[in-house]
Amino acid sequence: MPPHIESDKIVNLTFAQFGKHYAGAPNNYVYIYAVRVKYDSGLVIQKPGEIVLMRVAKTKLKNGNAYRFIAGMDGSMPIWRANIAEIAPVFEDSNGVGWTVSVSHNQGLNRYMLVTEHDVSGEGQIGIHEAPKPWGPWRTALYTNQGGAADTAFFWNFSNKWTNGRDFNLMFTGWDAVDSFNSVEGHFD
Repeated sequence: MPPHIESDKIVNLTFAQFGKHYAGAPNNYVYIYAVRVKYDSGLVIQKPGEIVLMRVAKTKLKNGNAYRFIAGMDGSMPIWRANIAEIAPVFEDSNGVGWTVSVSHNQGLNRYMLVTEHDVSGEGQIGIHEAPKPWGPWRTALYTNQGGAADTAFFWNFSNKWTNGRDFNLMFTGWDAVDSFNSVEGHFD
């Protein structure tokens, strides 16, 4: 089985998206991100925010001993360890990270897009970050309060089916008026 949420202090595991059947993945691993819990008080922003990364061979998802965790970096290469106690964040934000995170690989741009909220949950505080590898280094592409109709949004995800290259489709949901399937089409400059 994968890591245990309570004892390992990580929550809401999310798989990096590579498209249908994981066809766009760079190798035979499944990459899984999780938020490191700083305090357990429900679905709130964790401050300071830390996102960790683990991987496991596609054929060994149910084998807990097969999981490897990034324990740090050696230059630009990750250090993978079997002991979850050695896990180190691959993404940090002093303003916090939301309890939901998404990571999608844009094949056309060959970039990983990490999306989460910051500061206050459910108020449209979106952070979009991009990187050349699943572990970074992450660069901020957008960091703002979405506002408008999406001002209660808390989850966003770039759809691999409709995002490739400079054109994208960003799905989102939230509370109240945006408690539904919503999407925005756009273009990366």
